Amino acid sequence: MSDAIYLRGEDYSPIAITDMDVGFLEDIPSYFQFNQKSTPENLGLFYEKNKGELKASRYAGVMPLVGEHMPDGSFITVTPRFGANATNMLLYIMQSDDFYQNHCQGKNVITFASHTTAEWNKMNFQNRNDSVLFGTYRDAKKFTPGTATSNEKDINFGALQGVFEIMEFLPACQHVCQAMLKQQSIRREENLVGKMKGKLNLNKQIKHNIVTGRMDRNYCSYNQMSIDNKENRILKYALYLVGQVKSEYPSLLEEEFAFCQRALASVKLTPCGTSDFNGLKNNGVFQYYTPALESAKKIISRISVTFDKSGNEKSSINKAVTPFFIQMDLLFELFCRAVIGNALKSINNETQSQYHLLPYQEGLKLFGNSPTPDGFANTHIPDLAILDQENQVVAVIDAKYSWLHNDGRNRTFQIMAYMLRLNCKKGGFISPYNPDDKMQLYEKNDMNIGLPEQQNQNIDRHIGFHLPIDVTVQSEIWEMKIKENLLDLLK
Repeated sequence: MSDAIYLRGEDYSPIAITDMDVGFLEDIPSYFQFNQKSTPENLGLFYEKNKGELKASRYAGVMPLVGEHMPDGSFITVTPRFGANATNMLLYIMQSDDFYQNHCQGKNVITFASHTTAEWNKMNFQNRNDSVLFGTYRDAKKFTPGTATSNEKDINFGALQGVFEIMEFLPACQHVCQAMLKQQSIRREENLVGKMKGKLNLNKQIKHNIVTGRMDRNYCSYNQMSIDNKENRILKYALYLVGQVKSEYPSLLEEEFAFCQRALASVKLTPCGTSDFNGLKNNGVFQYYTPALESAKKIISRISVTFDKSGNEKSSINKAVTPFFIQMDLLFELFCRAVIGNALKSINNETQSQYHLLPYQEGLKLFGNSPTPDGFANTHIPDLAILDQENQVVAVIDAKYSWLHNDGRNRTFQIMAYMLRLNCKKGGFISPYNPDDKMQLYEKNDMNIGLPEQQNQNIDRHIGFHLPIDVTVQSEIWEMKIKENLLDLLK
């Protein structure tokens, strides 16, 4: 094979390969092993032997295809199903109270990783963190949406990656500002009144003071430690560029942004380019500058500011992006938490209730610190659990990024296990809304618990339910529907 291979499809769906090179078709089973489906390598593509299909898994994005004989320049593009808008979903999450509360508690809800191709390939499944929401191949060739390797309508690539670049830069910059801003000795000159400092500059003393008869003054040159150096000017300029585009990402790490602005206030704002990074050395005690400067370089290479004839600023964004992946089922879970959390806040304001969500990824131990019997899983982490003012669980919800057509035996066992563990009477699922499927509407029904002869005794009423949710994030109507459904469910 010599021609580059371009594959395109949707997550958790078969990939069309009918028009591919014959040699590539023969090598598919060796390129895409079944155990790859949970890893970001090749965007999780795997070959399902019993069906003879190449399928995508949980990852969406665009990545270089890697393999022993894979032609250079080969790419795979996987887009989200259900019309999901990954960028809007991510921004919605970051503007939610649930994200803010977890962020204030030090929980890194939205995680990302950036590795070289070799670093990704050296990792095995056990070492890859399932909680990584967004990752990049930083040594892969960049691409521009709209070319042969991508399509503008697939994913808003630039905007999505821009969010993560800002998320990467601001905390790194804040860490530098909190630790210790690098200082260096700089030469200053000052015409001092009635005192000396450093060394007297004779030439300027004669010119400015003796000739003019100002004998009470001394023109001095001296060294002073200052944070106004090259590294900090780069951080200040990257922070300035973030401020130019931050209107597109409202409420995105506002506190970190403001903190860095205050810390770097005395640093001179000067335009910087990628060439300014040449020769920078931050060894020893200043090694903590490295992540911030690497992130700043991404910002500076992507965002630029120009001035028109009137002197008005105009920012522009380089559309070329680094190949990346985003884990869609994790994004969907976080999106559901944001939507449910916002709906509960609105319900509380209207009904004087105090409903709230169980903190994110709070593990519940079935056997506590006691030994776990063989065959049992001790730790259970529900996706969403709604608590009342007495911290009693009133409903547990499992987020499913899929159509719920078929008989979900395993799903049913899972939600009933959560209900038993949390001593909860209401349990159900939340999944993407399908406007063409009447089965995907909100519904709730009584569960038959106990033996048939006990079911009419109405001892304990258990309820199973399904909540549909819109993942296009194009209308506020669905927020209102979720709120109405929750009001009905919680009454």
